[in-house]
Amino acid sequence: MYSLYEYNEAGHMKVIKEEALSEGIAIGEERGEERYKARIISSMSKNGMTPDEIAKLCDCSLDEILAVLNRS
Repeated sequence: MYSLYEYNEAGHMKVIKEEALSEGIAIGEERGEERYKARIISSMSKNGMTPDEIAKLCDCSLDEILAVLNRS
């Protein structure tokens, strides 16, 4: 039989694991969105759009667009 302390520790560890999982999922989703955005920006540029046009359509700053294009 478990003592009260051991039971609370197990419950606490479960909460920590759930929080870590949620945080990991959020980070993964954010990275995926950024990669998708970069692919779209790159594709727009390859199809002849200027960085200014891309920035207006993507609701991004020109600096952000240029940073993505310089990484490509």
